[in-house]
Amino acid sequence: MTDMIGIKNISVFLPGQEDTFFTGVVRMKLYTVSTGDTAYRYEKSIVVFFKGARKVLSTSVFNGGYHENYKAVFNHDGKVGSGMPCEMLADTYTEHMRILAKRIGLEPELVTGMGTAADMENVAIESLTYKELTVTAIVTGGIETNGGRVGDPADYYKPAEKPDKLGTINIILILDADMPPGTLARALVTCTEAKTAAIQELLAGSNYSTGLATGSGTDQTIIVANSDSELYFEGAGKHSKMGELIGKTVTKAVKAALSKQSGLNPKTQHNVFRRLKRFQVTTQSIWLLFQQQLAVLKPDFLEAAEKLDASKTSQLVDHKVCVVTMAPIVNKDVTAGGVKNLTKQQLTDIFTGKITNWKEVGGADESIVLITRPESSGTRATFKKYALGGATEASNKSMETDDSGVLLQNVKTTKGAIGYVALSYLTKDAGVDTVSLYGVAPTLENTYSGKYPVWTYEHMYTKGTPNETTQKFLDYIMSDEYGKKMESLGYGVSSKMQVKEH
Repeated sequence: MTDMIGIKNISVFLPGQEDTFFTGVVRMKLYTVSTGDTAYRYEKSIVVFFKGARKVLSTSVFNGGYHENYKAVFNHDGKVGSGMPCEMLADTYTEHMRILAKRIGLEPELVTGMGTAADMENVAIESLTYKELTVTAIVTGGIETNGGRVGDPADYYKPAEKPDKLGTINIILILDADMPPGTLARALVTCTEAKTAAIQELLAGSNYSTGLATGSGTDQTIIVANSDSELYFEGAGKHSKMGELIGKTVTKAVKAALSKQSGLNPKTQHNVFRRLKRFQVTTQSIWLLFQQQLAVLKPDFLEAAEKLDASKTSQLVDHKVCVVTMAPIVNKDVTAGGVKNLTKQQLTDIFTGKITNWKEVGGADESIVLITRPESSGTRATFKKYALGGATEASNKSMETDDSGVLLQNVKTTKGAIGYVALSYLTKDAGVDTVSLYGVAPTLENTYSGKYPVWTYEHMYTKGTPNETTQKFLDYIMSDEYGKKMESLGYGVSSKMQVKEH
C-alpha cells in the first residue's frame, strides 16, 4: 500500500546553505521488500532504507565497490527540467553525489548512489519468489540518447573524466539471501546479461553503430544481499535458481522502465522504420530510392503486361495513383546562350541528331551533347511517345546512362548538354535548367491543365477487385492528404488532371 509520510527534522543541505534545515519534506512509500527494506520516492530520488545488515556491491563512482556497513542506497534524477541537462552541484561527480545524499537526509559515508536522467515516476519494480528465496529489481531507464552496443567507438579516453551524461539504465537488485562477495559479483554479471537480453528482445538500436544496443554508456547497478538471512548461496549464474530469478525480474523490470520512460516496447517496435533507424533507413530515403526507380519500373512493367496472354491481363485492375511529368533539361550555359524554349519539331530534330549545334535553334555557337537513357528505359519510352512523337533517339550520337540521377549530374557538368528527367528530380535546385516546349513550361500546373503534354500515370495493379484493406491503402495513396506529399516530391495528383488521356 502506498502512503505519504511527512519527514521531520531532516537536514537538507544546499550549496552555500549547509546549516539550513527544512521540515515537512514529503516522501512516498513505493515498496516493502521481502527483506524488510523499504523503498521511498522523493520528488527526484528513490531511496531504499535497510532494516538490517546488508552486503552491497555498487558500480557507482560514489562509494562504489563492496561494502558491509551501508544503511541505504539511492537513485537520483539529475535533470533540472524536461529536456534540460543534468545539474552538477560540485566540480567532481563524487562530491556532487555526496551533496545529493545530504539533501535527501542520508549519511554520505554510509550510502552509495546512482545518477540518471530518467524520471523517478517511471520506476519499474518486479519481484519473484521461489520457496524461501525472493529477488527484487527496482529499475529506471531510458536509452534513447545514450544507448549503445559494447565495442562501439568510444566518446573519450581521459582518466577520471567527469561525465556529462549520467547513467540511464539504473538497477537496484535486492537478493533476500546471504552470499560471499564473489557470488555477489556473479549476480552482477547475471543482472547485466538480463538487462542486455531485455534490450535485445526489444530490438533497440545503438546510437553509435548499426548494431543492436546492449545498454547505455553510463548504466549503473547496485546489488544488495541480506546478511541477516538464514539462506546462503554460492551460485548466482544462469544455471542456478538464483540466476533464473535475477534474469526474469531484471528483464521484466528493464522492459517496463523503458516502456514508461521512452515508449520503447513491442508495440512501438512494430514500426519497421523505428527498427531500421540504426541503418539510416528512413521513410525519406526509401521514397528517394522509389523516385529513382519508379519511372523505370512502371513502363517496363506495362510493356511486359501488354505481352501477357489476354486471359491473364484481364484479371488485373489498374489504379492510376499519381502522375509523373518529364522535363527536358539543359546545362545552364544553354539557357544563358538564349535557348529557353523549343518547338516539338526542334526538340525532335535535336534528339534524332538532325540538329547538332545550339545556334540552329537561336542559341550560342556550341555543339549539342545528347545525354539519354537506354532503349530499355521506361523514362525514355515516355519521352519518346509524348515529347518526340514516337521518333527514335540517335543513340549512337549520345551519352547514355541507365540512371536518371547520373543523367542529371552529367547534364549539370557537361557544356551544351541536354537530357530529360522526371520533375521529382527537380524539386530543389538541381543545377540545371528546364526548357519550355512551344512556350509551355514543364510544371505540375501545366500538366494538370493539359497544356504540357509530356506526362504519364503511375500505376498500381491488383488481381481483381481489391479487398477492404487494400482499398483503404489505395484510397489513402490517392487522398488529398497524401497528394500534398506527392506534389512536394514532384509527382502530380491524378484527381487534379483535367485531361485524363493523351
